[in-house]
Amino acid sequence: MSIEQIVSEVAALPDPQRKQLIGRLLALGRSEEESAAFRREMAARLDDDDPAQWMSYEELRRRLPAEQANG
Repeated sequence: MSIEQIVSEVAALPDPQRKQLIGRLLALGRSEEESAAFRREMAARLDDDDPAQWMSYEELRRRLPAEQANG
């Protein structure tokens, strides 16, 4: 499956499923110790309906280690 096919499939997902997928993708590559806490934090952030609490893509890139933000 190509990246374009994956993107197309993801774009067609309902919003809650797309958010869940984003959270899972972001959690990939983290150590097991960090992973559980990271998933809980990301799940809480993704479920937060208050836009004032949302993190922008640029903020996420600033917070990620350089190798993950650029890879």
